[in-house]
Amino acid sequence: MKKHLLIASIIALLTWTSLWAAQDQDGFTTQQKEEIEQIIHNYLVEKNPQVLIEATQVLQEQEQGEMLANIQSSIVTYADSLFNSDSPILGNGDGNVGIVEFFDYQCIYCKQVVSTIGELKDEDENLMIILKEFPIFGDESEFASKAALAARDQDRYFEFHEALMQVQGRFDEGTVLGVAKEIGLDIEKLQTDMQKPEIEQEIADNLMLANILGIMGTPTFIIANLPTDDDMQIRFIPGTASMEELQNAVKEVRS
Repeated sequence: MKKHLLIASIIALLTWTSLWAAQDQDGFTTQQKEEIEQIIHNYLVEKNPQVLIEATQVLQEQEQGEMLANIQSSIVTYADSLFNSDSPILGNGDGNVGIVEFFDYQCIYCKQVVSTIGELKDEDENLMIILKEFPIFGDESEFASKAALAARDQDRYFEFHEALMQVQGRFDEGTVLGVAKEIGLDIEKLQTDMQKPEIEQEIADNLMLANILGIMGTPTFIIANLPTDDDMQIRFIPGTASMEELQNAVKEVRS
């Protein structure tokens, strides 16, 4: 009710302003118009600034709602690219709920949720977790993503993925190769496989998909019931997420 009254008041004030402005051609001078606008300005700023604050909050809520609606519409459109792609999958490949995570190996928040994702996978046998390499923190991140994807040819992606997530702070190419050596990867083969065009294409596709969906940071989670169809239930979580938040999102899309 309070929000409705607030909006009505703002509309009334704007309408009054517009009516006065419209009279400019029928007798009001520019000076008179400016004086009227100043009276309204003074009323809002000096007498009732809370109206402006609350109006801003209402507009922000509307913008966020519209943005979320647009994102959800895009998720439905690009569901195959999100949930039925060749991206690395943790958990049950035939699960009835999918969690897509966009991440970067140099993102401190991505590192913080690694254990959460692991626990979630272990406690829910019907989860499919899709990992989207999303290197947005520079060339070193892109090098790490290419190396991780190349490790699939040695069947060591997930082990390498978790090892890279344990590296604290920023790193360079030498750090990435050092981690690869520590877990026993064939470094020469890894560097050769990193040059495969399909790896570069996969990363480019992830970056393009994130841009289409309006994803600008890591981690970002998209949760939906599977298989993807016209009755998709979607939850979108930008930023880090707790175990409880992810569990609730899974429960909501599954119900």
